[in-house]
Amino acid sequence: MVPTLGSQEGAFENVRMSYAGDQGQTIRQLLSAHIIRRVAMCCMTTTQGKRQHLAVSHEKGKITVLQLSALLKQADSATRKLTLTRLSTAPIPFTVLSMTSNLCNEEFLAVCGLKDCHVLTFNSNGLVTDHLVLHPQLETGNFIIKALWLPGSQTDLALVTADFVKIFDLSKDAANPQYHFLVPSGKIRDCTFMYEDGIYHILLMSSPGHIYTEVLNEDTSTKFGSFYVTNTLEVHHLDVTDANGHIAGGGVSIYYSHTLMLLFYSYAQGKIFPITIPQTSASTNGSNAKSNSTRIPNPQPLCQWMEIPNHPGLICCAMQSSNQPVVLMLKPDSILIQEVKVVPAKSKIMDMVAIRHNSGSELRTTLILLCEDGSLKMFIANMDQTGFWMSNNIQATVPVGRRQKRIKHLLQCNSLIFLPYLGTVPKPKKKKPIKSGKASSAPVFPVDFFEHCTAMGDVEFGGNDLLQIYNAAQLKHRYDF
Repeated sequence: MVPTLGSQEGAFENVRMSYAGDQGQTIRQLLSAHIIRRVAMCCMTTTQGKRQHLAVSHEKGKITVLQLSALLKQADSATRKLTLTRLSTAPIPFTVLSMTSNLCNEEFLAVCGLKDCHVLTFNSNGLVTDHLVLHPQLETGNFIIKALWLPGSQTDLALVTADFVKIFDLSKDAANPQYHFLVPSGKIRDCTFMYEDGIYHILLMSSPGHIYTEVLNEDTSTKFGSFYVTNTLEVHHLDVTDANGHIAGGGVSIYYSHTLMLLFYSYAQGKIFPITIPQTSASTNGSNAKSNSTRIPNPQPLCQWMEIPNHPGLICCAMQSSNQPVVLMLKPDSILIQEVKVVPAKSKIMDMVAIRHNSGSELRTTLILLCEDGSLKMFIANMDQTGFWMSNNIQATVPVGRRQKRIKHLLQCNSLIFLPYLGTVPKPKKKKPIKSGKASSAPVFPVDFFEHCTAMGDVEFGGNDLLQIYNAAQLKHRYDF
């Protein structure tokens, strides 16, 4: 990333986090403990749409929408100051902690506070045309971590909290969730989704460091109430140890890249791992691989993962403590890692967005940083180093399946600084439906088999495995007693 322009200080007023109000002290503690992260800037655009808007949260409860296309055109201008074209300002009745745009619909923006989540609809002029309020029904002590739009969906929104994940289909019922997932132990730290062959998989990173996974289908829906996710990904590594029930100090983040077909996850001790998820179901639970990677002193875990649509191989993330942006570029023979810094470092970096856009007769990838003083800093990707997967030779000669193999081979090499591990995660096996006309292993009962039997409605359940997760009433409900 090469720096280009910088705006004057104070382009936005009161960008720094405000801790005033009843929730101020709680927000301060959660941010200081890195349990929640503030997302103060969001790019509202799609791969097919022409609209390019930038939403910035400031002054505690305001969201300002900028014309991003006008901002990006100034990269080649002679002036060294950025001109910000403001479209509108939307008031929010709570302290905004995070914003999430929809990659499939540039009109939708999910805005979250500590206990609230609103979905705003913007028109082409940047004005709010609809304001939908979700009711997560949080108990005392629970709080919202972030909201996630499910991959490839315009209306499916996942609300990630410390105790549960609720998934709403806003086109059907915005009041009642379609899924309500819980973890059996610890708290939820992060969440991601994988979509393949028409099936969604949810992956949850828990505070002890366990990764839970489940398929989204009718059996796991709210038709049977809340669902405890008990399937875990058993990924082993020699450098990861379990101490006092916490793996590598505890889980921090998790992210699945559909472009690279890689799952990234990190731990509190600063260990970050990418693993592949094969296209076919694996029979093993993990892979033991020793890393010979170079170590850095007191590494920080990475979080807030983000890909750039239409720019494969380039991944942006942030260091957990310093919030310093990090850009990863995966190539067949090397992995480039850049810690993006602002020179001179007058103000701390708060947030970042990246976008692939038209610039005259060519396409460019621009990284925009928001600093605490309200200024915006712009960086442009060097295509000689980041355009490998978009070159005509690669697009024409390397099939999609082989690209993942080349990346997998690279990650097994000794070229990473703090991404030392490549494993294999088993995918849940799909149940094959029994086709009519074929023999089945199910027993066949005579017609009068149950005539002399008495139905029992009062059934009691026992056993530590069952009652550790569900109580007796929930078990009866799930088994339809």
